[in-house]
Amino acid sequence: MRLRRISRVLVRYTPSYSMMPRLVTAMLTFGALALLAAVTLDGLFRLAVWIFLAGLAVKTWIASRMP
Repeated sequence: MRLRRISRVLVRYTPSYSMMPRLVTAMLTFGALALLAAVTLDGLFRLAVWIFLAGLAVKTWIASRMP
């Protein structure tokens, strides 16, 4: 009985592999947007866009780790 409960908990908290292609796609999109910002923008605005994209990337990565 206890072993079944533990195995259900382990399955419940392991990251979903169906989420991986979506995560990779999102991260590549953030990277492409950051590259476009580097080419087209300059100064403080480019830095602000990079910080914003980095925040979205971290938020996306954290959300992918949640059960």
